[in-house]
Amino acid sequence: MFINYYVSTNMTSRGDIQYSTKYEDNMHVILPEDMAKLLPKTHLMTETEWRNLGIQMTSGWMHYMRYDPG
Repeated sequence: MFINYYVSTNMTSRGDIQYSTKYEDNMHVILPEDMAKLLPKTHLMTETEWRNLGIQMTSGWMHYMRYDPG
């Protein structure tokens, strides 16, 4: 099960995190721009890292990609 993070410039706080429906074993999480600035650029996040940002998924999900539309 994998997570892909998108960045949205229209969202402003952690309360604005959006979750897609599940696509097979993949899900997309759309983060506000201010949160996206906290994402590491050198590696994909561990479960502990993304949970510390306030992203809520069931156990076992892995960060597999970051997409920045800007």
